[in-house]
Amino acid sequence: MYLLLIVACGQPNEPKDTDPAVDSGAIDGVRDADGDGIAQENDCNDHNPSPATAVETYAGDVNAENLAGFCDGYCVRNVDGDVAASGTTLSYLYDLRCVQTISGALTIANNDALDDITGLSGLSAVSALTVEHNPALTTLAGLENLTAVPGAVTLYNSDVLTDIHALSGLRFAGTLTLERLNALPNLEGLSALASVGDLKLLSNGAMTDVSGLDSLPGIDGSLELGDNASLHDLSAFSTLTYLNGDLNIHRSGKLRALTGLEHIPAVGALTISGNDRLYDISALAGLTAAASMNFEYNKILVDLDGLSGITEVPGDVTLYGNVSLKDLGGLDGVTRIGGDLRLEQNGRLADVRALYGVATLSGNLDILDNAELLTADAEALRDAIDSIGGTVTISGNAP
Repeated sequence: MYLLLIVACGQPNEPKDTDPAVDSGAIDGVRDADGDGIAQENDCNDHNPSPATAVETYAGDVNAENLAGFCDGYCVRNVDGDVAASGTTLSYLYDLRCVQTISGALTIANNDALDDITGLSGLSAVSALTVEHNPALTTLAGLENLTAVPGAVTLYNSDVLTDIHALSGLRFAGTLTLERLNALPNLEGLSALASVGDLKLLSNGAMTDVSGLDSLPGIDGSLELGDNASLHDLSAFSTLTYLNGDLNIHRSGKLRALTGLEHIPAVGALTISGNDRLYDISALAGLTAAASMNFEYNKILVDLDGLSGITEVPGDVTLYGNVSLKDLGGLDGVTRIGGDLRLEQNGRLADVRALYGVATLSGNLDILDNAELLTADAEALRDAIDSIGGTVTISGNAP
């Protein structure tokens, strides 16, 4: 009986060569399986000799001068610079289909025919994003892979943008500004947002509420809500437990209360101005600190209940042009004001005793043109303050 032994030559742990084309397609010893002249490490598919298989990082900016054909010959072509698709006649951003990362800013602006940005569906990283003045763009589909934008995200000036669900993966933005988006009803699509610097919602004519931000735990910078003519509901902000910057709510014509802001303990400058229907600020009852306070031209605000937790204001306290404000209830706990105290043109203000507890006023005291406030009562407030560091002006009040 004979035993036939067959011994394979070569190294015992050498991997099987599954790519027989590698030898014939080698370039100076560098693997190139498909022989297309692109080394394997720079080839998206080294088994396909198609010319659109190269990988490259382009150093420089991409703009109208070099946008056309930018992805021709590349399956991945990242950009070490800024990308601006601006002022084009394009309807589709096919020329950016290969871009996965942009080290700088991406700007999509002033494109009258652009109605589709799905060419950006491979984009996963960008330092800043601006989409503005694209009158045919109704959706941001194509931006689904963005999870973090360390700089500014700005969506500006559109009468047709109704859908921002493409941003549903966005968890962090350095700042987020939505301005003049006159067809956007709310913020549905931002449900993953967990961290943001400044948040600005300005002049969004159709926005009725801020639903979509229901999971946002806080704001690292300032919150500004202004000139949103239809905004009447802030309840989705009820998850906010910190606001590290200013709170500015101005000219929100249908806003009647600040429900949703109950859990914010401190703000920088507190500005509530020009809100014609606002009558209830009791949702601010959780506030224990504000760097300054400014209430101006709130037509039907009758009191300041909700501010009773504030005992010191390092900056100015201004109450100006609040024609329905009858007294200063809510300010009873304030003992020190580091700036000026200004009470002016509050037509129905007749009682200022809530401020009798102020021991120190470092700046000026101005009590001016309050038609129902007796001059004697204004002077009594002056006398109740132990220390006034600036000048005192009492004028134009009731005799």
